Amino acid sequence: MTGLRAVATAVNRQPAVAAYQWDADEQAYLPLTLDVLRVSGGEVSEVFIFGADRFPSLGLPERLEDEGGRR
Repeated sequence: MTGLRAVATAVNRQPAVAAYQWDADEQAYLPLTLDVLRVSGGEVSEVFIFGADRFPSLGLPERLEDEGGRR
């Protein structure tokens, strides 16, 4: 899967991953989805997927700059 970056985070003390997608017009990675994992018995038992509108309330960056790897 090209054009994606992930940032590990937590929501309500549960592990989560904030996914960002490359936007060529903005020359940056922009928020895509927030996946919150429920872990039971050491395994992921459920994944709750939220939209990018949740990023600001969780203090996640509104964009990730290109670190030279996209060009």
